Amino acid sequence: MENRIIFCSDHITKEITLKEALKYSQSKGALLEVHSAHFKELLAKKDFKSIICIHPHWRNYSLSTDNDTFMIKSLNYLYNLINFIESNGIKYIIIHPEGMPANLARESRYINVLKSYKKISKYIKNKDVRILIENMPPARVYPPSVLPNYFIGEQLDELFPILKIDSKFNFIFDLGHFICGLNVYGNRELKSLKTFGKKLIYVHVHDNNGKINNHEPLKRKKSIDILKIIEKLYHPLYSLEIAPSFENIDKTIRNLKKIMNI
Repeated sequence: MENRIIFCSDHITKEITLKEALKYSQSKGALLEVHSAHFKELLAKKDFKSIICIHPHWRNYSLSTDNDTFMIKSLNYLYNLINFIESNGIKYIIIHPEGMPANLARESRYINVLKSYKKISKYIKNKDVRILIENMPPARVYPPSVLPNYFIGEQLDELFPILKIDSKFNFIFDLGHFICGLNVYGNRELKSLKTFGKKLIYVHVHDNNGKINNHEPLKRKKSIDILKIIEKLYHPLYSLEIAPSFENIDKTIRNLKKIMNI
């Protein structure tokens, strides 16, 4: 398999262990992105050569909170993970530009997010790690309803000031989130997508109808056409974050290989 294709540890099949996910990804010649469901197993491992990225769940921390205690706790949680990946040669960590609480105004959350990433930038100054910053789905289409009514990063242009903070900050383009955003905000999002330059290096691949972020296998023409643009402009890594099943993985790989011309 083309080595730019990556599997996600909890998007292979239901209730899979990290050991099983690694074995499966290795059998396909793919690297693995480890999600927070497998962090307990990950922290106990001694061999990390097949792992390229870790993905903490964005509800386990917050870069947008105005609660000082929670902010300190959140940053320390991320700092510990950053130390772990650097010590073990894991290249990337995904850090979402969002978090709880649900009752804080968008403008206040955005100010807090910028401050948070500036603190992360100072922390990684002498560290050999890369931070992947991900676009969010529109909150109005992302259940449950207790979430904020607007996510920082659901419009792509909000990510540019964050990415400019540090050369070690890169963009992870989430296709499923983007399709929902395109449905809400229109073609201005597509225009923004074409302006990330060298920052866009990694893609979460999954599909949907633009109304619900349900992680379907890659199949729709619109989604495939978007990835064709991505492939032409950026030649990124592709991580399969689809609804867990071997069948869905196989369907997605077939369509992805056509896009990649392999």
